[in-house]
Amino acid sequence: MDNRELADQCRALSDPNRVRIFTMLHMDLCVGALAEATGLSESAVSQHLSRLRAAGLVVGEKRSYWTHYRARTHALRELGRQLAELADGLEDPGSRCCCSGGGTCPGGEHCPTIEE
Repeated sequence: MDNRELADQCRALSDPNRVRIFTMLHMDLCVGALAEATGLSESAVSQHLSRLRAAGLVVGEKRSYWTHYRARTHALRELGRQLAELADGLEDPGSRCCCSGGGTCPGGEHCPTIEE
């Protein structure tokens, strides 16, 4: 997962309604069921699901007329792993270059390991 994907997933989970919807998707649910359970309009639920899907956190499966959604728990676990790795790097600053590959190191030298 690159930094853009990490940021997209964090943004997708930055809204309390999306988090609530995501936690309900331990089972397959359609927009109508989610709207009823959350008290949100079907349109709002659909928009939230669209953001979660775009971030790769939710998948939908068309069944007859309705699409049923479920959480991609392995994607959430990967997000957690990436965040833990990020935290570990912050706690152990000597483990990698401070500019993380593409900036200017404290000594003024350009670090070739970071993409610009």
